[in-house]
Amino acid sequence: MQVTYLYHSGFAVDTGDDFLIFDYYRDLPRGAGLSKGVVRPADLAGRRVTVFASHHHPDHFNRRIFSWRKELPGIRYVLSSDIKDRAEAAVISPGQRLYLDGLTVRALESTDEGVAFLVQTNSGTVFHAGDLNWWYWAGEPEAENQEMGRRYREQIDLLRGERIDVAFDRWTPGWADNTCMGSVI
Repeated sequence: MQVTYLYHSGFAVDTGDDFLIFDYYRDLPRGAGLSKGVVRPADLAGRRVTVFASHHHPDHFNRRIFSWRKELPGIRYVLSSDIKDRAEAAVISPGQRLYLDGLTVRALESTDEGVAFLVQTNSGTVFHAGDLNWWYWAGEPEAENQEMGRRYREQIDLLRGERIDVAFDRWTPGWADNTCMGSVI
């Protein structure tokens, strides 16, 4: 599998059979192409492309993904059920599974908005956390921070026994030290 970082929580995964795009966000880079974090549909012509959006926040969901259908008529979209703009998309909620040609998609509940994705392909399994995280905020009541940890662990425990080949966890450099505690579990 070849992985390309797109920006923020966005990633592209080329499995050979499938081209997966997670949480596409930035479309105004310093240049163009995947190496700059921008998807150019013409570069993916003839590929089986599936785009995932974990939730409606603008740093995880860019409506531009729908314009790609002009150049990629077979493109598929898997969107969290909290996204309202979802014409011609497969919609998934926490706890659900979807079966698409060559893919099995499982949704876990985010501790913020939307879902996390576990995607099984013919070439391996990809986990994309979206905003599933052990959010620990200084100044919040300790009981709330501990509840966030419990909810995070509950979802991560659902992955026990899964063979995950590539995992994209929630991590934002520069944020307060404890806001990404789940990354160290």
